[in-house]
Amino acid sequence: MRLFAAPPDYRQMPAPVSTTLAAFKAIINAILEADKQVHVKHRHTAVLIREQLPDENIER
Repeated sequence: MRLFAAPPDYRQMPAPVSTTLAAFKAIINAILEADKQVHVKHRHTAVLIREQLPDENIER
């Protein structure tokens, strides 16, 4: 009752693309790169990064 002589190969799905954050990706990456140079306690959290992004085009 097998449909295949051997199981079909697994296919890796492409990474999902976030259209909402695509415009802010450069800003977020710049903040994270700057945080690498700072003490751990002074780094940005996700909430702080979200507050720094421009308010347009972000659904809250």
